[in-house]
Amino acid sequence: MQRDDRLTTEQILTATRTTRDQLYLWMAQKLLPRPVITTTPSRRSIALWPHDTPTRVRLILAKLRAGYAPADILPELRQIGR
Repeated sequence: MQRDDRLTTEQILTATRTTRDQLYLWMAQKLLPRPVITTTPSRRSIALWPHDTPTRVRLILAKLRAGYAPADILPELRQIGR
């Protein structure tokens, strides 16, 4: 995956209207993959997420609102991006 295929945390937050804390909680719960941490030319660290992260976040939100437990969402998330 090239850098152009990835999205910044800010892009994910804007696209999904979620919070940074939620993203990192879901990452800790293994619902989202870890982002790649890189440095910009101005030496600022940024997280770059896979391009399918907004799709994953929308699925997580829908399933959680429907009453699913995080562990119950994992099998469906594994199908995304295949």
